[in-house]
Amino acid sequence: MKENIKICVVGLGYVGLPLALKFAEHFKVIGFDINKERIEELRNGFDRNREFKEEDFIGKI
Repeated sequence: MKENIKICVVGLGYVGLPLALKFAEHFKVIGFDINKERIEELRNGFDRNREFKEEDFIGKI
């Protein structure tokens, strides 16, 4: 049942990104942000807020 659950996090800033990464440990997560540059940075494993390192994204994006 858990494999059918999908969570969407709108806004991948100071609150949204940590939530998305934590949820991604157990569920499929879709992250949405209106800042295209931010999305591209996160796809490349870079968090400009310096809360997370590249390895924190492995297997989650």
